[in-house]
Amino acid sequence: MKLQDKLYQLRKSKGLSQMELAEAINVSRQAISKWETGTALPTIENFLSLSRLYGVSVDYLVDDEIETEMEIPVVKATAGYYKQRNKLTIIYAVIACFIVIIAMVVGFVTHAIVTVTLALLLIGTICLVTCILRYLVRYLTFRSGK
Repeated sequence: MKLQDKLYQLRKSKGLSQMELAEAINVSRQAISKWETGTALPTIENFLSLSRLYGVSVDYLVDDEIETEMEIPVVKATAGYYKQRNKLTIIYAVIACFIVIIAMVVGFVTHAIVTVTLALLLIGTICLVTCILRYLVRYLTFRSGK
């Protein structure tokens, strides 16, 4: 896909007019129009501004061979890593839920509801909160591009 097509599609997907985009990256509306018609190219600074605004890499913007962000090798590797980590997070959450269920069952069976249940619920809650925090940190790190 050509640069001008990518720029047009990205702008439309964000719901921006040419004027709104021009104001956002501090260029003229005519510059945006020229980029989208293929009669001019953005400067390096403008490529960086566009990539930050749209949340895509400069590689994606400038390489006509790349149709989607997922075709960039680094992005593929990163996406695969987070997909695997998300599976582990789900496994940890399921384990934490089982701990909570076991705590409730043991508490009812032994009639030591207060002691056993609270202890195991505390352990389960700590596991669950840890998993959620780890997931959120990874998600936010991935979304910010760091």
